[in-house]
Amino acid sequence: MGFSNQTIVTDLLSAIGFIILILGPFLYLIGYNKFFSRNLFNSEDGKKIFEKLKYDLKVDKIENINKNRFYRDLDYALTIFKNSMEYNKRDLIFYFNERKASKMLKSTLSKMAWLSFLVWAIFFTVSFSSSGLDIIFFIFNGLERNSSANGYSSIVFLFIIIVIFNSIIFTAKLYFFQKKINLEIKKINPNKIEKLKSNFVYVYAGEIGLYIMALTFIFINSFF
Repeated sequence: MGFSNQTIVTDLLSAIGFIILILGPFLYLIGYNKFFSRNLFNSEDGKKIFEKLKYDLKVDKIENINKNRFYRDLDYALTIFKNSMEYNKRDLIFYFNERKASKMLKSTLSKMAWLSFLVWAIFFTVSFSSSGLDIIFFIFNGLERNSSANGYSSIVFLFIIIVIFNSIIFTAKLYFFQKKINLEIKKINPNKIEKLKSNFVYVYAGEIGLYIMALTFIFINSFF
């Protein structure tokens, strides 16, 4: 087994699998960010709320305000609209809390994506520095046990450890999402929270599916 015309398809699949393992967390981080932007208030929603509050106060425009501060400081915004109707102030509070929640969730998932990338970077750095080009042999031969390459067994062992570690990251990702939703994110429309929870499962399952597909590509190259 090795890189040849007979195994070019499985060799390419294995290489694609490794690319997905390394870059997949960043691809899905983009997906998560879009997911939160669709399901939680964003800056455009803030502008709409601003216009609705102006209508509520029956004014054409509001002067002498710091708009940058208005969109990130709830107390400042409430002082401006202190005479607005209660349901509009409630929307304003929802907006600020959802913006805070979105930032918190995106930050957590971003850190986990970088952590996953870091462990793969360590894997390739250690493998290349200790075993030289054996890492290339591993990419195009998968988990073949009959190799006489000196550092091959160590690379396989390290690869399995990294896969297990990344699986733990996946588990932690779901745990921290549920923890932050249930304990740390307050005063958000309850219906929106339930919708966020249910829809997040689909995005999360898609990321796991991509991860399993990448491992499948690598394992296929081990047996064909």
